[in-house]
Amino acid sequence: MVLIGTLSSIQPLRAANTNTPKILCRIEVDDAHISAHIQRNIGLKFVKVDARSVCNTRQEQVRLTVEIFKIGKFADYFVVRYFTNPLDAKSNGLLVTNYGTFKICKDSTPTKYYGVAYSKAFIEGKWKSTVRTRSLHSFPLKCGT
Repeated sequence: MVLIGTLSSIQPLRAANTNTPKILCRIEVDDAHISAHIQRNIGLKFVKVDARSVCNTRQEQVRLTVEIFKIGKFADYFVVRYFTNPLDAKSNGLLVTNYGTFKICKDSTPTKYYGVAYSKAFIEGKWKSTVRTRSLHSFPLKCGT
């Protein structure tokens, strides 16, 4: 399941009596899961969260941050954070992805995780930031960190 957040600081860039389209951007955050790809290739289990920044106009120098949290009995705990390199060519365009946020499982203790993503991007000559967007579901995974 994907939860979508929007770039809240972006206002419609339309002048009176013109047909200039609105800038529409969003953050999509997948639910935490065990990475089948990593497990298949190196034989280890990792909890992973993927996210995307999607815009209808070109975004540049995107720093898309993804964090994983573990749900605790009395509080949630930070697990790991990764972000895209804004200077990398892959951090430009209509779609910027962060598929590199993961943490190795130490054991098979059932644990619930969720992801949070947010970004900062240069769009049409201005820096824009998103609100923090959380993944929708938290399922028990056999992955203690």
